[in-house]
Amino acid sequence: MKKFLTAMAMASVLMLSACGGAEGEIEEAFKESYEKPLCLTHKSFPFSESAGGQRSWVSPLIDEGYVDAAMEASPYGVGQSPVAHYNLTKKGRKHVTPEGYFCYGDTTVVKVVDMSDEIEDKNRGKLIRAEVLLKHKITESWAKEPEMKEYVKIGEETVTRTFVHKQKAGWVLDR
Repeated sequence: MKKFLTAMAMASVLMLSACGGAEGEIEEAFKESYEKPLCLTHKSFPFSESAGGQRSWVSPLIDEGYVDAAMEASPYGVGQSPVAHYNLTKKGRKHVTPEGYFCYGDTTVVKVVDMSDEIEDKNRGKLIRAEVLLKHKITESWAKEPEMKEYVKIGEETVTRTFVHKQKAGWVLDR
């Protein structure tokens, strides 16, 4: 009986340490995917749009000197909204990623909040679903302006993803 209890205790320790290893790998995979600058993703510069007379989402960027705007009469005739042409300034180009996204903050992984048991999928192999808590922090004052509310992320967010176990890479996001 004593040997049986010792064997059970050892098995429990091994299972817990294996799970902890997976959790650490999964947290690292979340960090690789999500700990990046927060950026606007809906516009690339330069671009043009109809200037309807109200403050545009780009107005805070103009106010801060990140973007220049030039107006021209509508090509559609009298009575139509003018067209605004927007381009990055030298100051603005410092906030753009190589892919062309204009950045305003950072995302960090707070912690893994839930993780399923490992399952076996006949096509993909070992899988785990995990949930992580992310924190989005705005670092640029213009991104806090009311016009930007629908274009920026702020606060905390929970994300759930599936991970697959690769022989050499360990647990990686299932793309």
